[in-house]
Amino acid sequence: MRATGRVCVAMSGGVDSSVAAALLVGAGRDCVGVTMRLGLAGGAAAGDDDAVSRAREVCSRLGIEHRTLDAAATFEARVLAPYAEAYARGETPNPCVACNEHVKFGALLDESVRLDCEFLATGHYARVGWDTEGSAFLRRGRDRAKDQSYFLYRVSPRTLASVVFPVGELTKAQVRVRAESMGFEHLVKSESREACFAADGDRSGLLLTLAPDSLEPGPIVDESGRHVGTHDGIARYTVGQRHGLGGGSREPRYVLRIEAEQHRLVVGGADALSVRRIEAEDVAWWSSDDVVDGEVQLRYRGTAHPARCERSGERLGAELADAARCAAPGQSLVCYKGERLCGGGRIRVAS
Repeated sequence: MRATGRVCVAMSGGVDSSVAAALLVGAGRDCVGVTMRLGLAGGAAAGDDDAVSRAREVCSRLGIEHRTLDAAATFEARVLAPYAEAYARGETPNPCVACNEHVKFGALLDESVRLDCEFLATGHYARVGWDTEGSAFLRRGRDRAKDQSYFLYRVSPRTLASVVFPVGELTKAQVRVRAESMGFEHLVKSESREACFAADGDRSGLLLTLAPDSLEPGPIVDESGRHVGTHDGIARYTVGQRHGLGGGSREPRYVLRIEAEQHRLVVGGADALSVRRIEAEDVAWWSSDDVVDGEVQLRYRGTAHPARCERSGERLGAELADAARCAAPGQSLVCYKGERLCGGGRIRVAS
């Protein structure tokens, strides 16, 4: 770990950030733990009060200061509102990408500066690398099964230069063992996950408030436009989904497209999901080369596909060596060269 100055540790109250803080303290670093209040309901998967309580307990055991940061307004404006708007457009949004860019490595990074910290540490499974010119870049975490670099593609090299990922060189199993050895057994069973703001994994309550039309029933049609069923709201579906489409078909049906203007799902066979060309927008690109022969990832924990990526302004195109499935608009197309993350963007269309 590079950190030699004071470190602000993002403390979610979970096992990964708790072990990250413990590793830094064990290495003799001067740390302060900060837990963000995001306005989460008490019944959510990681409600604010519960997260603060667990993080405060860990900091007390480690003998370091603990603070809270009210980031609810930023979270609502930069994560929740765009999340609901994307579902209303028929997309499948990735809230962790926006949260990392604007909240964890935005509002929290600003707070670390106010606390006179030289570095910000998080419990992400990712690593920072350095090129020959001394610029930072993002690398995959050592544990590929838990690698979270996919969610961090919008974090700039300038920001990465002041970031530390203490658990990036560890596997999840190693982190759990260390948590138990440190007396954090009560944290080992807690697991952070995507859409932490959705109580019990159900985003319906949020969408009923912010995008109610996205939960209205509508038609399901096949590729010829023939009506084959009724859906429960376009926000409940994503490209490639099979369940929730009703029966009555000899062959399995999958969601091929979500047509928000018509408020309908277009379904078909698995073969129709195969794509070789993917285009993304709202691009964050950190490679010095506009054309990269590497691999792309279309979902978190998804398969990495060999591909040629070409950046042109705010657009990113990827030609896949082999066909892939389930390239959902709204998800992220992230390009890698080996372990190094080159950049990514929001999937617009695939064919």
